[in-house]
Amino acid sequence: MEGKVLKTRNCVAYGLGDLYGGGAFLLISTFTMYYLVAVIGLNPILAGLIPGLGKIWDAVSDPLMGYISDRTRSKLGKRRVWFLIGIIPIFVSMVLIWLPVKFSTDFGLFIYYFLAYIFFYTVSTMVLVPYGALSAEMAEQFKDRNKLTGFRMFFSMLAALLCGTVPEMIINRFQDPKTGHLVMGIIFGVFFMLPWIFVYFGTWDKQEDPGSQKKTNFVTNFASIFKNKSFRIHIAMYIFAYATMDVLMGWIKFYLADYLHKPGFLTIGMGSILITQIACLPLYIAIANKKGHATAFRIGLLIMAIGLAAMYLHGPSTPTIVLIINCIIIGMGQSAAVLVPFQLLPFVADVDELMTGEKRAGTYAGAMTLIRKLIQGAAVLPLLGLILSIIGYLGPLPKSFTIEDFENNIKPQVALKAPQYESAVSDAYTKDDSLYKLNEKADTAVLRQTRIAFDTIKYKGTGASLKTFATPQTDSTQESIHLLFSLIPILFLTAGILASLKFKLNPETHKVLRNEMDRLNAGGNKEQAPPEVKEICKVLSGMDYEKIRI
Repeated sequence: MEGKVLKTRNCVAYGLGDLYGGGAFLLISTFTMYYLVAVIGLNPILAGLIPGLGKIWDAVSDPLMGYISDRTRSKLGKRRVWFLIGIIPIFVSMVLIWLPVKFSTDFGLFIYYFLAYIFFYTVSTMVLVPYGALSAEMAEQFKDRNKLTGFRMFFSMLAALLCGTVPEMIINRFQDPKTGHLVMGIIFGVFFMLPWIFVYFGTWDKQEDPGSQKKTNFVTNFASIFKNKSFRIHIAMYIFAYATMDVLMGWIKFYLADYLHKPGFLTIGMGSILITQIACLPLYIAIANKKGHATAFRIGLLIMAIGLAAMYLHGPSTPTIVLIINCIIIGMGQSAAVLVPFQLLPFVADVDELMTGEKRAGTYAGAMTLIRKLIQGAAVLPLLGLILSIIGYLGPLPKSFTIEDFENNIKPQVALKAPQYESAVSDAYTKDDSLYKLNEKADTAVLRQTRIAFDTIKYKGTGASLKTFATPQTDSTQESIHLLFSLIPILFLTAGILASLKFKLNPETHKVLRNEMDRLNAGGNKEQAPPEVKEICKVLSGMDYEKIRI
C-alpha cells in the first residue's frame, strides 16, 4: 500500500470506527452500575464485580489480540479482516447485556451478566485492537496522524454525545425500565455494527513480509515493549485520564439522582459535556501540532479539575443554568483527556521501531488498554461498588407482592425478625386486588425504614415486578456521594498532570526520531549518527543509542 495519499474521505472512514469505541464503553460505564443495582436489584458489591472482572478479561485478551493482529495475513487485510468478522457479534453482545433475565438468586443474576460482559469485551477486543493500530500504517507524518486521530475522536465524542443523551430518552418511553434498557440495547447494537462496513472499504493496511518480524513468543514480545520509556509515561497518562472518566461516568447518575435530586438533568449535563468536548477538539489538535501532546494534555486536565472542584459547591437548589456552565467547563478539559492518549499511540510505536526495527503497533494498541483495563477492572469499578456498599447505598424496593407472599411471608418475618419496622412495612404497601403494591405516596422516613426492614430479613419478593421505585438515600449517604464525586477524579487528574511532565516526544523530537529511523531502515550506519540525535533517541527510548537494534 505504499504511496497511498491520505484523503479526507479516508479520515472519515477511519473515524467512523470509533462510533463503537467511543459510544459503547460510555454507554456501559454510565448505565451499568445503575441498571444492575437500581433496576435489576443486584447487590452493589456483586454489581461492581461484573464489569470489573469483565475488564480484567478484556485486559488480558487485548495484548494477545495485538500480537495476533501484527501477524495476521489474509486477502481481506491484516487488521481490517477483523472488522468484518466482528459485525454481527457487536450487535448480539449489546443485546445480551441489557436482557432482563429472571433468576431467583443474586448468584444466578451475577453469573448471567458476568458472562454477557465477557462476551461484550471479547468482541470489542477483536475489533478495536486492530483498529487502534491502523493509524500507524495509514500515515507516517506528525500532522497526518494527528488528523486521523482527530477524525477518530470526533466520531468517538459524537457517539459519546448520543450515548450520553439518547438512552435516557429511550428508557423513559417505557413504564418498565427493564424493557426500556433492552430496547435501548437493540437500537444501539444496530448503530454500533453498521459503520464497520464503511471503515473496511475506506481504509488500508500493510502486509509486511512475514520474515521481517522476529520469531518471538507472545510473552517475550509483549514484555519487551515496556523497555520503551515514552510508552511507559504514555501508559501512566492514559490510565489516569481514563480512570477519571470511568469514575465520573460511573458516579454521575448517583450524584444527580441521589444528591442533587435531579435525575432528569443527566441528558442535559452529558449533552453539555460532550458537545463542548467535540467543539474543543480543533483547539487541542492545534496545540499538539505546535507545542506537543503533553502540553495539550496538561491544559485539558487542569481545566477539568477546576470544573470537578466546582461541582462540590452545588446542591439540590443550584439553578440548572449554573450546572450547565459547570458541565461545559468539564467538557472543555475532558476533550484533551480523551484525545491525547490515542494521538500518542502511533508515535510511541515509532520509538519502538527505532529501538527494534519492527512494526508492532498492534502489540502497543493491545498493551495500551491492558494496563488501564486491569486497573479499571481490578480497582476502579469494584471500588465504586464497594464504596456504594460502605456508604450504605439502598437498592430498589420490590414494587409489589402477591397477597399470599405478603400475608404469609413478609408480615410474619418482619414481626419475628424486625418488629420495630412492622408498622412501616404495613403502611408502605396497600392491597390492590391480587397484589400488595408499594404506596408511592409514603413519606421518605417510612420508605427508608421499609428498605432497612427488607435488608434485615434478607427477603426478596416473588410477586409481580413493576417499575422500580427509587429508594431515598440517607443524609450521610447523599453527602458521601457528593464528596467522592469530586474528590476521586481530582486525585486521578493530578497524577496524570505529574506524569505528563516527563513526556518529551513533541513535533521537533519526533522529526529527529523519524529521520533517524528512516536512515537506519535504509541501511544507514549507527556510528554515523550525530551526538545530538543519539541524545534525543536516548531521551525518548530510555535506552543508550548504542544498544538499539541489537
